[in-house]
Amino acid sequence: MKLGQLLRYSSSRDTTSEIVDGLSNYYHATLYPGRALPLLERGINPIARVKSPDGLRIPAVLIRSSPHKAGSTTAPWQDLFDTDNGKIRYFGDNRPEAQTGPELAPGNKLLNSLVGQLWAESTKVRLNATPLIFFRGAALAGRQKGQIEFHGYGLIEQAALVSQWDATSSSYFTNYVYDFLVFSLVHENEAFDWGWINTRRDPKASDLSSLSKAPAAWRRWAQEGPQSIPQIRRSVAKFRVVKKSEQLPSGCQRSAGSPGRRTAGLPVGGHETSRWADSNPPGRPDQTSGFTPFPAVASASRSEPPSVRTRWAWWRKRSTAAVASVLGMMVSKPAGCRLLVSATLRFS
Repeated sequence: MKLGQLLRYSSSRDTTSEIVDGLSNYYHATLYPGRALPLLERGINPIARVKSPDGLRIPAVLIRSSPHKAGSTTAPWQDLFDTDNGKIRYFGDNRPEAQTGPELAPGNKLLNSLVGQLWAESTKVRLNATPLIFFRGAALAGRQKGQIEFHGYGLIEQAALVSQWDATSSSYFTNYVYDFLVFSLVHENEAFDWGWINTRRDPKASDLSSLSKAPAAWRRWAQEGPQSIPQIRRSVAKFRVVKKSEQLPSGCQRSAGSPGRRTAGLPVGGHETSRWADSNPPGRPDQTSGFTPFPAVASASRSEPPSVRTRWAWWRKRSTAAVASVLGMMVSKPAGCRLLVSATLRFS
C-alpha cells in the first residue's frame, strides 16, 4: 500500500477481491492465510502475539484515527496528523466516564509498554520492537465510514499525561497523548510492503530474519539506534505556505469588531478576552489589535515534541503597547476554530 492511499474497509470483510468499490481492499492487502484478520475496530489494535525463536513478539499495533468522531462522546479530542513532517499526535483511549486511571485503559496500557523502544540502545530490544501502522478514516462521496487512508509506520517518540475537556458531560478527565515518529519510505518509493508484517506474524521467523523484509529506514534504525532518528524521519519537500482559506474550518467566520466590544468568532484557547481587548484598525477589517487591561484574560500555549513549549499572554502594565508579530497557532475548545496568534510587547 502507498502513503496516502485510500483502502476500502467494508463490513463484509471479503478477502478474495483485490478491488472493492473502486478502492484497494484492506482485507485482501493484509491477509495472512490461516490467521485472524488484522481488524481496525478500535483506535489501538494489536495483532496477536507470536512466540518466535527469540521469545514473544507483537507483529504490529494498528493505529486508527476517526476524524468524523472528533469532539464526540466516543472521542472527545482531535488527533493531529503531520505525516509529511514525520509527526503524529494521538490521544489514548481513556474515556471521561471511566472510573479508573488512564493507565488502565487497554490501549494506553499497551502503548505505555512500548514507550522507550525508539530510544533503546540495545540492538536486541530494537530487533524485537513493535512497529505502529497508522491509518485515518476518510470520507468518500458522502460516505463517512468504510474507507481508511494509510499514513505510514513508526514508533512512539514520547508520551505524556494531559487534562482533557468533555463538552458532553461538562467535565475534565485525564488521558495520555502520544507523539509518534513516522519513518521514511523514500527508498521504497512511498510504498509499504505488508509482507514484513506477515513475516513478523510467522512464529518460525526470528527477529533478525524478519528484519530483512523491513523498510530501509527501519533497518537503519535497528542497526544504528537513536542517533539515526534525524535521517529516518519522514520529510516531504514542499511549499510551506498555507492559504488563509485552508486554515479556517467551516463555521469559524470572523465577525467585524469595534472598540468597546469583544470581537465575535475569535475564541482563544478556551479563554475569553475582555470587552476592551479587540478592535479593528481603520481600513483593515481583517486584522485585530487592542489591549487587555486585566491580567491573564487572554493566554494560550503551544507545544511540539520533544519538549519545546512557548507561552504568551497579555497583561496590565502602564504604557504598554502591542505590536503585531506572529507567534504561533491556537485551537479553541469546543468549537475547534484555529487562530493565528500575534503579539509583541513594546515598553515606553
